[in-house]
Amino acid sequence: MTAASPVAIVLPPGEGFAPGTAGPAALLVHRLLQAGADGVVIGTPTTTPPLSGVRFVPAPPGLGLGRTRRYAAGVARVLHGLRPALIEVHDSPAVALHLRDRFPGP
Repeated sequence: MTAASPVAIVLPPGEGFAPGTAGPAALLVHRLLQAGADGVVIGTPTTTPPLSGVRFVPAPPGLGLGRTRRYAAGVARVLHGLRPALIEVHDSPAVALHLRDRFPGP
């Protein structure tokens, strides 16, 4: 099991977290974490090294119908190992709703 992090930050399914593929959400999250926020970034696997200086965990696609559902299932699998206190989802209501159902909270 991976060490717990207070915040798990989930990127949109189509956004990379590597130089040349990072979009606005990824760049904002990268800046925030480099400035000292405590968290881990979860996103689509990358074939190149991720942006440096922050913790990135790739979420290989899980099972489901449709690209977004497969991504959300993969993210859920990663989150089960991380056990964060808070899950922050960027720009993807479908992923947020899927995770809400999988992690209903207290």
